[in-house]
Amino acid sequence: MNSIVSDTINKGIPIDAQITMFATDFLELCDDKDRAIKALKKVIDEIDLYFKSEIEDCPEFGIVQALSVVQGRDCLTKKICYSVEALAATIVTELNLQGIEIVDLFDLFNKDNIFENTIKKLRHISSEKKLEREFPNLYNKYKELVNCKKLAQHYNHVINGYTSTWREKYEARKKLEECFENTDQIDEFLKKANSEVNPRKFANKCADLFEFISMHIDEVVTFMHEHPIDLTLFSDKEQKRFELYVANRYLRYVTLVPEKDKQKYLYYVSNYFLELGNNIGSDVSIDVVDSENKKVTTVTPKILLEKYKKVLISNPSLKIVRLKSVDFSTMSPKEVKEFMDGYLKELSANWEIIPKGSFESTFAGVASKVTSNLSEEEKKAQQEKLANLYLEKKSLYESSDPYSILRGIKTFDGYYAYVYPNGKVILDKYFENVSTGRLAKDNAIYVMNFNVFYELSHLSKRELINHPSCYRIIHAGNWQEKVKNIIGSDGDIDVSKCRKKLVETGKVTSN
Repeated sequence: MNSIVSDTINKGIPIDAQITMFATDFLELCDDKDRAIKALKKVIDEIDLYFKSEIEDCPEFGIVQALSVVQGRDCLTKKICYSVEALAATIVTELNLQGIEIVDLFDLFNKDNIFENTIKKLRHISSEKKLEREFPNLYNKYKELVNCKKLAQHYNHVINGYTSTWREKYEARKKLEECFENTDQIDEFLKKANSEVNPRKFANKCADLFEFISMHIDEVVTFMHEHPIDLTLFSDKEQKRFELYVANRYLRYVTLVPEKDKQKYLYYVSNYFLELGNNIGSDVSIDVVDSENKKVTTVTPKILLEKYKKVLISNPSLKIVRLKSVDFSTMSPKEVKEFMDGYLKELSANWEIIPKGSFESTFAGVASKVTSNLSEEEKKAQQEKLANLYLEKKSLYESSDPYSILRGIKTFDGYYAYVYPNGKVILDKYFENVSTGRLAKDNAIYVMNFNVFYELSHLSKRELINHPSCYRIIHAGNWQEKVKNIIGSDGDIDVSKCRKKLVETGKVTSN
């Protein structure tokens, strides 16, 4: 796998969050499709050889063309392999089990003895008619095998027969050389002329293959993960399309996976938009097939951003996390998971986002109180403005690697204090009313040092505005740039010591 593909799928926090990619989609992203097809076929051939090394006269096994981004058990590097889910889907199709809901390979082999009973039925196949009726997909493969034998017999007769002319032999050999990569493959093909092909043997060999996979499932999965696909991209445009495609797949999974897994799939998408920055209006676009309605839809960074916003608002517990200052390279996968679990736990303990509910219900309270004298069009614009400001704040602060986050009470109810390693504390208000989720409007940002934070937070806002140790920023113009400059400034305050003192004296509660 070349560096562009590898770098793209390994961006962001290195935590295991597998996604499936369709080979047809990837081919659409590539300019050199022939090279990509060869790379896909190479791994299919390796998987086929693996099964043939374990099972005598193993039938051809055409795995469904779906890929997965996977992470090794003992390393942080992600790679693209043929999907284990695709392997399960292939077996389900071959055994004519499409009407049964199967989650994965493990579910397939352990679901109510369905697999065992189907294999028994397969081993009782004795005629083409029964094979066609019970296992239509396997029957089609059987017919391909029969036709392949007939074709091999034809070429064998022409090349080795006494009645063929020199030119007929030459042209037959040349035709085979065009179809196969080397002489070994040609010889293997010609051997099929003398192979035994009948429905009983074919059905039993298929049963042998499926039973081998069921009995050696861990070994099979390991083999597939140890044989990544050498997908190659060259141009800058290809890379941008690929990044957009991967981000789109991760966001799709955020909407599909259980609640407990959503956050780890969001990491990649958050990192994508943080790196994209102001290039949201770029002309990069991709066409993808919707897995539900099979329709082709166009995705651009701007379209994906709108989906991203809706996901964040409808899932208020999700955090926009990047942690660019953390060096994960020396950690194991287990250590990364433990670190992220701890980090998210700390955020959750001190962070209150929009209460659960739909977009409309979330902002209904805001609309009724701050837009009562406006037209419907003006109300809609005001709601959108508040939502965008909320997301701007959320994205800016959660991706800035704060040392700690504190939730305000009393005078600063609805404010959140972001403490940074340089000793700076930034207070910004999210809610006018925390309990109802009514969003803040036209409130300033306050900046101070952590060693005076507790004392200053007890002042009235009028006193705080006039205090020499406090700096005030309005949410207008280049306010985000001002905040970033403060976060990136130098400082000599011992943040850890200050926090410890506040906790020990009971001035700040530690969760």
